[in-house]
Amino acid sequence: MRQRYTDPAFMIKDVERLKAVRDSGLLDSAAEEAFDRLTRLATRITGAPISFFSVVDEDHDFFKSCFGAPEPVATARKVTGRSFCHFSLMGTDPLVVSDARADDRFNGLPSVVGLGVVAYLGIPLHLSNGHALGSFCVVDLVPRDWDGGHIEILTEFAYSTLREVELRIARSEERAAKDRIAAQMRDPLTAMHLHADLVEDARELDEAKRHVRKMRDGLERIEASVVRVLGVGDPAEKG
Repeated sequence: MRQRYTDPAFMIKDVERLKAVRDSGLLDSAAEEAFDRLTRLATRITGAPISFFSVVDEDHDFFKSCFGAPEPVATARKVTGRSFCHFSLMGTDPLVVSDARADDRFNGLPSVVGLGVVAYLGIPLHLSNGHALGSFCVVDLVPRDWDGGHIEILTEFAYSTLREVELRIARSEERAAKDRIAAQMRDPLTAMHLHADLVEDARELDEAKRHVRKMRDGLERIEASVVRVLGVGDPAEKG
């Protein structure tokens, strides 16, 4: 169940959330056209000069994609300190800010004071496990009345972003599962090959049977590994 927070600092530092963010593989990764295309379109359609897909770590916000951002943000693709995205991630609804200068929650933010951001519209990105990853946002340097059309469009971009992220996570988990199965199968398979050779060389039936039992033990270990890693079947349910 998604936890409710009243202070962004507690949400940002949540250990399980941070693990989910880091397991996503997005932090400090290279820019990619799959996401850059979405931020470019967001600025074109909404008319906002700046858009970005942020991933919120413990001590900084990383922009997996950003368009129209000034330097040094455009190159560094990260900012530190409290941000609009921190507030956005506290809920599931869009965060709509028309004039941050008139709101005590936001008028002291580094992006407002240092970069001149005035208006913000952000859609929080929550992974399927419930953890807050980041936001898909557009900002303006002048007051802006975001309407329902802007919110609807940005929500669609956020959904596309999140779907791409979830697909990548699923593929990564699948590769990791295959690697674990391969590692856990390696020793029993080696032992089975050895005992197969010994069966061929056995001179007595009892000796051959003993090696066959060893081979069966190896098969059971392999089956147990598959069940444990993939969560399917039950080696105890046989015949």
